[in-house]
Amino acid sequence: MKFLKIIVLGLATLSVFVGARSALAKTETIELEVPIGDKTAIEYETNQPNSLLVEYINTIYDYLKIVVATLAAVMIVFNGVSMVLAGGDAGQISAAKERMLTTILGLVLFIVAGLVLYAINPEAFPMV
Repeated sequence: MKFLKIIVLGLATLSVFVGARSALAKTETIELEVPIGDKTAIEYETNQPNSLLVEYINTIYDYLKIVVATLAAVMIVFNGVSMVLAGGDAGQISAAKERMLTTILGLVLFIVAGLVLYAINPEAFPMV
């Protein structure tokens, strides 16, 4: 019975400290001088040491996901059309294959960069 009282008292004390910490959580907003995509402000928590940096990196990465995916899709289609229209010219076909390989490699490197950020801190850098 004494053990149960200690556990209940410990949980009550913990809940007070957790509640106090969340009460101290204050968010601030910083207006960006240069908008990133359609985002003109970044909101962050002041009680987290690197919250502003994390939010800034997330904002840039979210914008770059759209840009990189669009450019990769355009380049893959362009190089596919170049290969078809090469007319059997081995030089043009190999150049288009090389550009396509470079495009896919760049896309893979961008995805790996996101995975590295996620591995560093999964809560700060969600993959979705």
